[in-house]
Amino acid sequence: MAARAGEVDRCAGRETVHMRIGLARQSGAARPTAAPRHPGSGRSRRWPPRALLALYAIALLFRAAQNVAQTSLAPVGERYLHLRPSTVGATIALSGVATLAATMLVGRLARPATLRRWLGAGLLVTTASFPVIAAARSTLALVAGASLLGGGGGLLMPSLTTLVGHQSGASARRRLAGLTVALSVSLSIGPLVDSGLLSASGNSLRLTLVVFSILPLLAMTLLTRWTSSGKRSLPLPLSGDSGEQRAATEPPPSDARLDAGGVEPPVPLGAAVLPSSPWRRPGWRLATAAQLLYQAPFVAVVSFGVVAAGRLDRMPPAGAQLAISVFFVLSLLARVALTSVRQIRRPKAAILLVAVLTGAGVSLLGLGHTDAELFVALAMLGLPHGLVYPLALGLVAEETPPELLSRANAALAAWTAAVTIPLPAVLGAIAATAGFRAMFLLLLVPIVGVGALVVRWPAPAMSPRARRGERAG
Repeated sequence: MAARAGEVDRCAGRETVHMRIGLARQSGAARPTAAPRHPGSGRSRRWPPRALLALYAIALLFRAAQNVAQTSLAPVGERYLHLRPSTVGATIALSGVATLAATMLVGRLARPATLRRWLGAGLLVTTASFPVIAAARSTLALVAGASLLGGGGGLLMPSLTTLVGHQSGASARRRLAGLTVALSVSLSIGPLVDSGLLSASGNSLRLTLVVFSILPLLAMTLLTRWTSSGKRSLPLPLSGDSGEQRAATEPPPSDARLDAGGVEPPVPLGAAVLPSSPWRRPGWRLATAAQLLYQAPFVAVVSFGVVAAGRLDRMPPAGAQLAISVFFVLSLLARVALTSVRQIRRPKAAILLVAVLTGAGVSLLGLGHTDAELFVALAMLGLPHGLVYPLALGLVAEETPPELLSRANAALAAWTAAVTIPLPAVLGAIAATAGFRAMFLLLLVPIVGVGALVVRWPAPAMSPRARRGERAG
């Protein structure tokens, strides 16, 4: 009896310990998400939406400046340093390598409590890249500026995406949708403002780069203001268990409709891949084909659009940036229009339409001789740019369980990045050897090749979830 009583006491003791540990874990898990209370009030207060708007403003200012710097690398190298397109393309490729390395660094080292520091570091590095590019007097200096530009983006964008996903108030889907819209608007506004500045300054690329360096500084001011200690401090997830730390380095779950209204949000490329090969599935193959179909034309426009316009049509940088703004405006309109579509019933036909528009656009770039033809060509390329990524995300979402969707998007982004990074060097080498017209016309080879594969591949079957959405619509 005494032994049995002792055993009961020990079991009760273990149960008490387990209860205490469970209560401690519950209180620890609730601590990061608990909202502060108003002094003297009995109910909790939500964080004000001004903090989320500040993050959107930071995204808009940063992306507008970054896009202008990316499109200015080639004309700066050609006009001031007299570099060949092959050298400029290799420089831009090194910028992509710096972006990838910085993104992986954030994915490995970032923690919830340090995300603001990573965001601030990205803004500082980006700001430093502008005067380095503007004052470049050698190839090495231009490479340094391009690497700073790419590294700053790699530090900033994963941190910014995670911060937006962890804000309170609206759902994560709506918060991230707002971020993509802000990024799309910035891509449309940046080249337009740059065109006006170039016209007013006599097409001085160096001066406009110095002016645009103010934008990341303004973003840094916003970050400092809204993350300072006090009532207006920016709400962030606090350090806690491994689940919270994992959430800080992985993108919040998303779906195709989340990103249909704007630019694709970046995801850490170090995320784990899916357990089985998803590219055997029809939807995944079409999603990969859609991404690969458009990467080369997009890289060609962003990397060499300004230089090619000057070489082929003798258009000044101000006019070329205006044409690029038309490209991004059409892309934004296409994505906004796509948000009103509940379900794309024939994704294969939509991807073939993208192939036709892309092929027509690059053909007009290669064969056209007037400013009007250049504007029409970039408008034709802007429409498929707005359609490709939402289509790819929708196809992936239809064949991926919700719990694996974030990793699926990361795997798709990793494959796309692996193809995109060397493209500027390849395209620059073609332009240096055969000219820009040949470069644009040779883009028809991957477009026709991928389009032929899409024609042969079977269309994906509509998932039960999509059928339920179709009946509901």
